[in-house]
Amino acid sequence: MDIKTLNVAKTGEQVMINMKTYTIKNDIELFSENQDDIYWQITMKNNIKFIVDNNNISKIINISYKDYDEFTAKWYLLSNRVACIISGTKKTLYLDEYLIPKTNKLLHTHKDNDKLNYRINNIELVSQSTINSKRNNITTTNNQDNQDNQDNQDNQDNDIVELIADNNDQIKFIIDRKFLNKVLQYKWQYNSTIGYIYNYISNDTSNDTSNDTSNDTYSNTNKSKDSREMLYLHSFIYFTNNQNIQKIEGYSIHHKNINKLDNRIENLDYISQSTQNAIRDNPTRIINHTSIQNIKNDIPKLITYYPAKGTFSDYFEIDIKPRKDNPTQFERIRKKTTKNKDCTVLDKLCQAVIIRYLEIHTLHTTNNIPLNMFCLEGKQFANITELKLHHETLLNNILNKYTDISNNTYTIKSFAKYITEKSKRKSNSGSFKPQNNNKK
Repeated sequence: MDIKTLNVAKTGEQVMINMKTYTIKNDIELFSENQDDIYWQITMKNNIKFIVDNNNISKIINISYKDYDEFTAKWYLLSNRVACIISGTKKTLYLDEYLIPKTNKLLHTHKDNDKLNYRINNIELVSQSTINSKRNNITTTNNQDNQDNQDNQDNQDNDIVELIADNNDQIKFIIDRKFLNKVLQYKWQYNSTIGYIYNYISNDTSNDTSNDTSNDTYSNTNKSKDSREMLYLHSFIYFTNNQNIQKIEGYSIHHKNINKLDNRIENLDYISQSTQNAIRDNPTRIINHTSIQNIKNDIPKLITYYPAKGTFSDYFEIDIKPRKDNPTQFERIRKKTTKNKDCTVLDKLCQAVIIRYLEIHTLHTTNNIPLNMFCLEGKQFANITELKLHHETLLNNILNKYTDISNNTYTIKSFAKYITEKSKRKSNSGSFKPQNNNKK
């Protein structure tokens, strides 16, 4: 079937592009609003669909990118962006950057805020400050009179706004609108090591009461080589709101819901470190061992590695505890992965991801535990669908990072089936090469 005369094609079917035949890896369908408005809809895993212009359909089926060999792409959703894995590599190619190459420090954004609309006239390159301004509706319309603005002021003070980290457009954090003007005076970045939002301030502003964080263990003045000081956003907001508070040694700012990206004033508290340790839920625990040196930074929250002991091989344990300030929520959950010696460390790590999802799913659906109790990898979830997508993305990211198998699209169900079957087999092969089962 020639792409020029095609209206619809299913995954696995062959299409002809410029006299060459390709086996497509996503369902595609042509739509036409009128003669001047023609576009294609591409279906990814979990029936998520995105659209592209008619003249770009050949380009996204047959990828020709930089110095890499041409390949047929399978598109999927990664961190709310459509992406594929470059054939023969473990590198991710995002569709927006492929269609419109990024230049300088400009970022891609969708004009209609629909992140599945990849028509060229809907994608633009803008600066970070422009994104923040649009996202938070900073500008006001000229036809609003002063009385309307005054009437709405009280409600606006209670609004929540979402900003994007200056160094990572995938990291979003929230603040109260009343702090917006002060917050936008700085460029806030994401510290991927500890998960906090921060910026650097020069020493000549460090005497400002609102910026004084000397007693905040999360915002201690770490001096850099250029004599600047590190200031954390949660500290900046808390002390801006409480300028007359007396500092206490050993006290620091605490995020009540354990979400470091939620910097609303109602989510911040100034308490002792010992109190924080008592109420902080399920910290990530790393047991140093040679078997996991290469992957220890990729072990997700609530999951701990335990080395081999006796006749059993190594394994991971999933440990989910109720909050110490509300121990009656549910009984502590401790689940282990397989200890089978024929399963690799990566096998077991991916199984641990699945077990974590299944246990949280049960807590929510059976015990009515709210999902917002769990902050996993800096994210919280509004529903089970978001929770599942997060874990499947995490699972496939681990596979793509540490194996030579590209374009993994495992679901919770398909990988659980694989690990169950492998745990029962007796083989001497420790290589991580699961059969790619894309059936849902």
